[in-house]
Amino acid sequence: MTMRNRELSDVELDELFTAGVKEAPVPCSNWMVALTQAALHAQSQRVACKRSFFAELRESLGGWPALAGLTAAGVAGLWIGVNPPMAVSDAVWGETELAQIAPYDLVFTLEEL
Repeated sequence: MTMRNRELSDVELDELFTAGVKEAPVPCSNWMVALTQAALHAQSQRVACKRSFFAELRESLGGWPALAGLTAAGVAGLWIGVNPPMAVSDAVWGETELAQIAPYDLVFTLEEL
């Protein structure tokens, strides 16, 4: 079967679409009943195998490998935030008076401000 590539005008397309709407097949009532029963059966199975919230969350994030990476990134971010390397500390705070104060004196200095 060969198909020819040809451009259809807007009028020809409108005629084809209206003919398709007029000749739309109507499904058999037996088929609709079978379809409804299959859908209700699928719904009941879905409800029966409901998983916990955390299992759904784990699967939506990508499973255990993704959670391991997310945990590692979170721990690294927390560690860098609590105890930043000197390069990060200098980039954020710069060479200010606060950077020169010893950590145990920082509390007393901030109280005086």
